[in-house]
Amino acid sequence: MYRNKYIITAVVSLATLLAVLNFFAFQYFWYWRFAYFDLGMHFLGGLLIGFISVIIYTAWRPDSLIFRQLAVMAVAVVLVAGGFWEIFEFSIDTYWAAHVNIKSFQVLQSGLTDTLSDLLFDAIGGLTAAVLINRFYYHRKFLSHQISYEKGNQ
Repeated sequence: MYRNKYIITAVVSLATLLAVLNFFAFQYFWYWRFAYFDLGMHFLGGLLIGFISVIIYTAWRPDSLIFRQLAVMAVAVVLVAGGFWEIFEFSIDTYWAAHVNIKSFQVLQSGLTDTLSDLLFDAIGGLTAAVLINRFYYHRKFLSHQISYEKGNQ
């Protein structure tokens, strides 16, 4: 079991923040009112999925803590999750355009540029998660191990 309470607290806090922001975004039309709100949400979603994927990966393979592997794995998982999210989003928008009296499908879907920018911000969020976990957890853990090793040899 993964025991670092700070990372778990960060994941739960980030998930709560995303849920609250998404609720208010739909309630007050922030996705349509603020041009780049969607990209910020994709960054935060990528950060959340990145944190979760790194936690699962390190719990599964605690001996393999090479940053390059963590970063590639986090970005790959985030891109797969983001791809599925974009398919889901397209399906929902198609349903709403077909079954609700919306004048144009273009109101819901902005096209390839929107999808690719969403995936880019997902990937940046996943990479940020790997960098943060590496920098603030594993780097510190490595340094504390080195310090205790040096004290034992004196």
